Amino acid sequence: MQKLLIALPLAMVLTTPAQAGWFDFLKAEKYPYREPGTARTDVLKYLTKDCLQHEPGEYDFCYCKAEFIATNLTTKVEEELKVVRDRPTNTPAYGALIDEANAKCSKWIQ
Repeated sequence: MQKLLIALPLAMVLTTPAQAGWFDFLKAEKYPYREPGTARTDVLKYLTKDCLQHEPGEYDFCYCKAEFIATNLTTKVEEELKVVRDRPTNTPAYGALIDEANAKCSKWIQ
């Protein structure tokens, strides 16, 4: 009986946070390049340089596109890209991100 009296409150304490959504942060998307830092700077440089190879002279467009991708790139999409790195195709999620960036930044194309 004593074990039951101890186990019941313990079970309530352990399940209440999960029911209240306290552990939702574990499921949340992570955006590794949203905050300023050297990793974001490196990604911006790489993406801008890559874009300029395809769109010469369109620096503003390429930087806008790089900023959009860096801000919205999740760790999940980044992991998918690492898997297909040697193939000439992108993942559907990354392709959608590029399409959004192109649409948002098209005003910079001259």
